Amino acid sequence: MTFLIDAQITFKLAKYLQSNGVDAVHVMQLPLKDKTPDHEIARIADTQNRIVITKDKDFVNSFYIKRKPKQLLYISCGNLTNKVIHTYRNEY
Repeated sequence: MTFLIDAQITFKLAKYLQSNGVDAVHVMQLPLKDKTPDHEIARIADTQNRIVITKDKDFVNSFYIKRKPKQLLYISCGNLTNKVIHTYRNEY
């Protein structure tokens, strides 16, 4: 599996996946960085057969209405910020 991680998701996820041999690209690694429009993210993901990982509800709407991007992993974590999410530890 290959991933394209949207700007709302921390760059640390991309680095973690990359360090574990996963082909993952974060939007901040694209030429326009976090200014890359959603339709361009979807186009890149579809062209490179990547799964978009996002918290952006706009991608969900586009996925259901336009089937773009073709593959989507939507993360729903309420109103938690990335900073708060980073404070949680895997204690299971």
